[in-house]
Amino acid sequence: MNDLLRELASYGVNIYDPSLRQLCYEYINDYERIKKAVEALKEALEQNRVQNPTAFIKAAIRNGYEPYDSSAA
Repeated sequence: MNDLLRELASYGVNIYDPSLRQLCYEYINDYERIKKAVEALKEALEQNRVQNPTAFIKAAIRNGYEPYDSSAA
């Protein structure tokens, strides 16, 4: 989880946000969900679609965002 938090910090996410930490602990047994949310954040940042990375990652974890799979198109 610490590696994940370091990665989030590198994307501009406030890793000290209490509600983000709570979400991470709620989904600690669903690491794939969190990892997919991080990938969705990374993709959105690359496409300049994110103004608030902390809010995005919280919504992504909560709502199960996944990166777009271009091979499925």
